[in-house]
Amino acid sequence: MNMLNGRIYSYGSQGSFLQRFLGTLIFLLIVAVCFYLFYQIYVLLFYASPVFIIASLIINPKIVSNHLKMIGKSFQQNPLAGLLELGLQIIGLPIVSIGLLIKAWAYKKFGQIKEEMEAQSAHDNAYTQYEEVKTETPVLDNNNLYASENKTKSSNSYDDLFE
Repeated sequence: MNMLNGRIYSYGSQGSFLQRFLGTLIFLLIVAVCFYLFYQIYVLLFYASPVFIIASLIINPKIVSNHLKMIGKSFQQNPLAGLLELGLQIIGLPIVSIGLLIKAWAYKKFGQIKEEMEAQSAHDNAYTQYEEVKTETPVLDNNNLYASENKTKSSNSYDDLFE
């Protein structure tokens, strides 16, 4: 308890021991159900991950080969780090396989767009025939221009104050 300006503040819960105990049990039950559901989804995706990898190979085989090369380079640089990375890849196989599928799809989709843009830029860089048109620019008479400037200066009495 804390007493401040004549007021009493208490920080204890308002429920009885049984209510708090039941609340804790319900909370733990909800957490356990969530973990169970996440585990079931993980197992389902783990068994489906070969399908995702095969789909990645069909869409863009370079993505999977580059991923395997990256793991191989990790082994060459440091065998212990390579084993750690391989273990993480196996544990996270559902996420890795879905990531490879998305990456293969994106490379296929945006690779086509890139090729179209390159073809368009090659077409834009081609020479365009044109006809040169001569335009005549009017020649200004400096004397007339000077006279019109002096005329506007003298017509404004405010400018005379600064001369």
